Amino acid sequence: VTHWDEVAPALQARKLILAPWCETEESERAIREATHEEVPVSPGSPDHRPSGSMKSLCIPLEQPPLAPGTPCFFTGQPAKRWCLFGRSY
Repeated sequence: VTHWDEVAPALQARKLILAPWCETEESERAIREATHEEVPVSPGSPDHRPSGSMKSLCIPLEQPPLAPGTPCFFTGQPAKRWCLFGRSY
C-alpha cells in the first residue's frame, strides 16, 4: 500500500498492510483515529468488520527497496522505512 485510499479495502479484507511510513508518533495516533472511523462496526450484518483501529505492528528487518523521497502513505512526508500495519482488537 502506497496511498491512503488503498487502506480501507485492505483492512476490510482483513489483510496486513506494508506501507512506507514517516514513523512519527503524531501520524500513528492519527492513523488509529482515522481507521477507527473509516470502517464502522455493524453487528449482525453481513458487513460486520472488526472494531479495532489500525496500528503499526513492526518494522521488518528485511526491507523492500525504498526510493529516496518516497512519501509516507498517510502524511506525505518523506518515509523512513516500510512498516507493517494491522488492526488492533
